[in-house]
Amino acid sequence: MAAAILPPDPPPEIACFSHTLEEDHIRWQSERSSALLNDTSLRALRDLLPPGPAVYVWREGSRAPRNALTSPSSFLRWVREEVREPLVVLEPGRLTHWLTIDKLIAGPGPLSPLKEQTLHQLAQSPKGRRLVIDMLDAANQFRPAIYVGETGDLPVRIHQHLSNQTDFARRLLDAGRSLEGLDLSFFRLPGEGTASPEQARQLRILLEDLITGVALGTFVERPG
Repeated sequence: MAAAILPPDPPPEIACFSHTLEEDHIRWQSERSSALLNDTSLRALRDLLPPGPAVYVWREGSRAPRNALTSPSSFLRWVREEVREPLVVLEPGRLTHWLTIDKLIAGPGPLSPLKEQTLHQLAQSPKGRRLVIDMLDAANQFRPAIYVGETGDLPVRIHQHLSNQTDFARRLLDAGRSLEGLDLSFFRLPGEGTASPEQARQLRILLEDLITGVALGTFVERPG
């Protein structure tokens, strides 16, 4: 009988990562685009974001206009725009060596007449408008990712994105979009001293690929 082939043990430098995780390394943290764009200098971003390695995600961040809470008509207009906004738009191109697309748009459709009626009723009261606004605001965390990345220094990499120094930022501009309105989520990783630089990078690339696979990073060309 052939012996079972077992995966090799991880190098001790990689295995030690599980023993060096701190509490803030095991949860996602977020910053809204308004805070990031308030001052895009590297100095300001170092004050706003934690230093060191991380895997990060850019995603759409919906924000209700100020008058949506006080004006039923503004509230209705904003919600209708939200449900019409595509979640994913894939431009014409080749997906693989054997698969091409003309264009793919994925997202919700218009509300049914009955749901429109319910929404209109909610719009007539401040409590109803507040309920919908708060729920949609909290639901930003469930929106598909626009981009997933990894870095050895989070403030530096985000500064590069905000300064249009990265391929991702340039492709956004080519598509007629920008980082304005995108929120940043990040997952901190252990810093220096836990592994060699190359081993630490391989860990970040692995985690980046895993998140890309589950978060639908539509502007990621080749994770890792």
